[in-house]
Amino acid sequence: MTGHKYKIHWGLTGIDFEQMQLSLSQRWEDTDKPIYLVHNFTDVRQAIEVRLNGNLIENNTIAASNSEWKAGHNLVLNDTETRELHLIVNGFNQSSNPLLESNILLNGIRCVGSCTEDIVEVETESEFRYWSDVKNWPNETLPKEGDDVHVLSGWKMILDIPETPKIKLLRVNGLLIFSDEMDVHLKAKHVFVRAGELHIGNETNPY
Repeated sequence: MTGHKYKIHWGLTGIDFEQMQLSLSQRWEDTDKPIYLVHNFTDVRQAIEVRLNGNLIENNTIAASNSEWKAGHNLVLNDTETRELHLIVNGFNQSSNPLLESNILLNGIRCVGSCTEDIVEVETESEFRYWSDVKNWPNETLPKEGDDVHVLSGWKMILDIPETPKIKLLRVNGLLIFSDEMDVHLKAKHVFVRAGELHIGNETNPY
């Protein structure tokens, strides 16, 4: 139904789906209103590019165009707590023939600008550090609910608590290993294995 807003939820995969295809109905008329799609995304993104037939559509074109919406117009809200992509789809494009197919490409960008400022080439520690030990954390404070937690380059940390608080973002630039001596529950909205490694069991001793 044209003229309606539809919320599309991709679960834990965010916008990382491979392909979505929309076909124009034979009943479509040039007086029909557009379809307004709202996508969630859950992965770590700083920006999302929207391209129509290879041409970049600037962000916030939904608001800027008001009622003159065209296919590909968008309003990306990933810089807020909303974390949504609003996208317009309709039968119009830049061609004189509105029935021609158009290609809308969504490109999720993890990092904009300098993205290595917190990645330092250091030798991995010889001794393990333990998540439960406050001495292993900045300011000697254990991560708490809603925190951004960073396992730094060179760290070799064992996650040795039964259940973590609900972390907002876990960024791994070092080595994070699940303890094999207990059941461990890692709770995080986003887990970003950036320049490090996350080990949960191994081939001979699966977790």
